[in-house]
Amino acid sequence: MKYRTVSLVLSLLLLCAAATAAQQSATVRQVHGKVEYRDSAAAAWRTAAVGDQLPLGATISTGFGARATLEFGYTTLVVEALSRLTLEDLVERAGSVDTDLRLNVGRVRAEVRDAAGLEQNFRLRSAQATASVRGTEFIFDGVNVQVISGIVTVFNRFNQSSTVGGGEKTSAPEDDPPPSGGDYLEQLLAVIPYAPGSEERETGRTDGGSGDGLLTGSLEFVYYFC
Repeated sequence: MKYRTVSLVLSLLLLCAAATAAQQSATVRQVHGKVEYRDSAAAAWRTAAVGDQLPLGATISTGFGARATLEFGYTTLVVEALSRLTLEDLVERAGSVDTDLRLNVGRVRAEVRDAAGLEQNFRLRSAQATASVRGTEFIFDGVNVQVISGIVTVFNRFNQSSTVGGGEKTSAPEDDPPPSGGDYLEQLLAVIPYAPGSEERETGRTDGGSGDGLLTGSLEFVYYFC
């Protein structure tokens, strides 16, 4: 009798855990040109089609002149040409939606919609920096961030952070060593005011298309949030 009671309690706990942490998948809504994806690093590349479901851990890759639109949770993501993006975390937990994406190369546009009673934790990482946002609009080229409105927290490769508000910009230098002394954070992540409308966007150039032949170059990320 005691064994059955313990088993019942464990089963209820597992059901509660599943209910409070629902793993999501991304749905392909639009495809233009050559777009491929694979479910995991060990899986083969497949041609993407409207309606395909990309599970957690999947990578999507776009060729020259191609574009794909993904939807997951409360986010719409447009993956631009010559881009490769990995879905690392898409989970809705009790009171929050956690999204963690890795952009290996290329450019994306994202719209994150507010949901009543849910906190949106949206994070996108490149090789040099991480942008962590909660409902905002900003421009990100992998190193520099210009905030149009809202608040963005930027982490560099030394895990030092800077919070940037609307009308400001910051950068996370690529190869500079950590400065010594009290000016460590100021040198590493300098917040600089800028004039809206004067944004400079440096478009990354890559060689190759989708699939394993894609080579990385300089990056540009652009996000739009409502």
